[in-house]
Amino acid sequence: MAIIPALLSLLFLAAMYASLAKLAARLYRSTKLSWKSAFGFGALVALLAVIATVLRGVLPVFVVLTAGHALVLAVGAWFLASRAADASGQPVGFKVAVVLSCIAMGMAFVVGVVLAVVLPAIMRPALHR
Repeated sequence: MAIIPALLSLLFLAAMYASLAKLAARLYRSTKLSWKSAFGFGALVALLAVIATVLRGVLPVFVVLTAGHALVLAVGAWFLASRAADASGQPVGFKVAVVLSCIAMGMAFVVGVVLAVVLPAIMRPALHR
């Protein structure tokens, strides 16, 4: 039954990245991104996370992290370039898609820091009552 928590965490990761991509598109020059495309991007990121988890046992962690971030940027640029649209409805292109991917990755980093550092520090006093 260990597969159910793993699938739920992958679904959470895909949904989180979809939400962050949608938010990044909204924050950056009123770019539009459909939820379908946002979830497609989230699913691709989740797939890359699975590949990175497998490779972490074979390659050094630094290589996996560096290559993983580069791949998320490249896949995000490729995927979002034709699916995100500017205010006039035209596709945003590769450069803006890279920026959208960077914004989404930056927000994911902030969420990760909050979940890994800030949340346990806040919860620690509540656990000792």
